[in-house]
This record gives sequence, C-alpha cells and structure tokens, in this order.
Amino acid sequence: MHVCATLCPMISAARGTRPALNILPKFQREPGGLFDHCYLGLMSVRVPSMSVLPPVRRDRIIAQLPQFYSKKAAVHTKDEFNSKVKTACQEQRTGTVGRFKIAKVIVVGDLAVGKTCLINRFCKDAFDKNYKATIGVDFEMERFEVLGVPFSLQLWDTAGQERFKCIASTYYRGAQTIVIVFDVNDVASLGHARQWLEDALKENDPTNVQLFLVGTKKDLSSPAQYSQIEQDAIELAEEIKAEYWALSSLTGENVREFFFRIASLAFEANVLAELEKSGSRHIGDVIKINSNSNNVYATSKKKQSNCCQ
Repeated sequence: MHVCATLCPMISAARGTRPALNILPKFQREPGGLFDHCYLGLMSVRVPSMSVLPPVRRDRIIAQLPQFYSKKAAVHTKDEFNSKVKTACQEQRTGTVGRFKIAKVIVVGDLAVGKTCLINRFCKDAFDKNYKATIGVDFEMERFEVLGVPFSLQLWDTAGQERFKCIASTYYRGAQTIVIVFDVNDVASLGHARQWLEDALKENDPTNVQLFLVGTKKDLSSPAQYSQIEQDAIELAEEIKAEYWALSSLTGENVREFFFRIASLAFEANVLAELEKSGSRHIGDVIKINSNSNNVYATSKKKQSNCCQ
C-alpha cells in the first residue's frame, strides 16, 4: 500500500522531485468506522484500517526464519524462530501483533545511494532509472504473514539531502528498525553511516531498535572493488552492532531476502515483547488477588449491610 499527499506548497513546487509527506507519524482511528484517518497537513486522507486490508499476498508468507547475509556481521545467528514465539503463534497468543501492530522501518543514508530504488524494487518489483530525489519522507506499507500471523511493516523512505534533514528527522521517532544505506561504489557514503545512525538514534531508544547496514548497487562494483569495501563495511557493522547486507536494486539480488529478514526479526521482537507484557500483567493480577483474598468476603458483606441499611 502506498500513501502519498501534497505538502507544503513551497516544497512540493520544486521541480524534478517527489513530494514528501507532511504526515503525523501515526494513524488516528475513526471510532466505529472501517477506515483510519491519515492526516496530511491540512488534508485528511482515509486509508483502509487493518481490519479491512486485503489478504496477504502469497509471496509475502514467511514460515521459516530467513537467514543472514554474512555470519561475520549478523547480530542474530540462530537458524530458527524463538521457541516461545512459535508456541505463541500456534496457540494464537500474540496479543496486538497480527491485529493492530505495525513495525516502523526507517531507511536513511546519503543522497543518491539508492534508498528509494531499494524500497520500490521490493514493494513494486520495479526499477526506475530516472532518478528523482525524495523531499522529506515517503512511505510504503507492506503486509506479511509470519508463522501464520499477519504482520505489517511501514517502510519510511527519508531524504538524503542535507537541506531536508530537519524535515526527515522529525519522522525518525518510533522506529523499530533502522536501515542505513550506502553505495558500495562510494566509500564516502559508508563513512557517513555513523552520522546517519547517530541522527536516527537521537529520536529512538538504542536498546529497542534493530540496525541494518546495507550496501547497494552491487551490480556496478567489480569483485576486487567490492571485496575491499565489504571488509570495511563488515568492520563498521560489527562496531555499531548492525547486520550487514549487500544487494542490487537493479537486478533484485538479495532484496526480497533482506526485507523478509527485517519482517521476521521485527515480528519476533514484537511477539516477545507482547509475551513479556502479558506475563507481567498476569503475575501482578495473581499477587493482587492473593493479597486481598482474606478481605474479599468481608468487604462484600460490608457493602451489602450498608446497602440494606
């Protein structure tokens, strides 16, 4: 699902660029309705709510945990989903995951490293050679089925130009996944990755986000050239605790596998968080009931006698 809108007139008037979204970073539900309101500046656009979204496409079904690109730079090296997550899915105990939960993914990086092409290749299976810079932000909604449970990703495509950083950074907040993109043919873009990460983490809790360092345009790189920059990228990924991937939006190499990996790890993290919350809630309820169990009848009787009087 793609959502777009007109923005600030001065910005949207810029030629050769795609308008950015002047959108609040969350949906506001219309009570009792079948649509959610997505407020875009002064204009309100109605988009289908989660309850009326179309079925998940067959090519978006995930039954096994997708594997990492390189074990040298993989934060999660396990071969399967967490056993607690699999059990919860089988017993339909995933809480808000599958009903209302949407994982926010922000894609950041230098100008022209291929952020928009990456998202378009996965969401639309298309590659546009006519480059148009993103102003502010744009986003796509992708739906998956993970272990039989529906799950959605919001993929936020942010501007790489310095003059639009202040606009894009306002939409970093609430991200569960941060994707830092660089061009494997441009060493400088890899060098700027730390700054992009630092900017994104200003709006998020570093302990609650998953990081990916992604090299694009692999098809344009010679084996010798790629080998050198890959070594540097893996070292950086290990340093910042990110998972490293290299891919090509032109050929589609590793694009599908990469987004499936993001969806799977985000889904697992969300289900584990739901299980932790529900476990804490149940424990608290038991303690509360036990602590007051001796006084339950007395309290009830007291209220009854007052009423009779």
